[in-house]
Amino acid sequence: MAAWLVVTVVSQHPDRGFDKLRKADPTGLLIPNWRFFAPEPAVDDTHLLYRFHSPETGEYSQWYSANQAQQRKLVHAFWFPGRREEKAVFDVTAGLLSNVNSGISASETRQLSAFSLLSNYVRRAADRDHPLADSPEFSQVQWLIARFSGYSEVEDVAYDYVSPVLSRSAVETEVM
Repeated sequence: MAAWLVVTVVSQHPDRGFDKLRKADPTGLLIPNWRFFAPEPAVDDTHLLYRFHSPETGEYSQWYSANQAQQRKLVHAFWFPGRREEKAVFDVTAGLLSNVNSGISASETRQLSAFSLLSNYVRRAADRDHPLADSPEFSQVQWLIARFSGYSEVEDVAYDYVSPVLSRSAVETEVM
């Protein structure tokens, strides 16, 4: 048992050279492949912002946050189901940005499931949280993925992606 524990702990090292120990397990079940640390941890906070647009006047509202990070408490070190939504938004934005940065066209971007997920998430946030949600004048919404370091005021905000203006009532993501 002690030898299995030592082999399991050693095989978790971030250096992939230690994976040779795992090859001794032909089933892949006896020596687990857990990593204690992420290979490239996130160093920036990703924020999803939105603003309303009036097609009649061409006016835009100010930017509002669609996702707010919850204040952390000691209990969150052990149990934090609210973190799942934050993590999902982070993962979906990262997936969208990796596709956008690969050079696909704007029309192909709008066909991605990540684009649809973020558009619908922003629509729900805008309809749920904002007083302009009931305004018939502001019938469109636009969203933005912004990234910054959080507490550090030295680094500038990076604006990674700005969506086209979308209808707030449509489920599909047709460009207006």
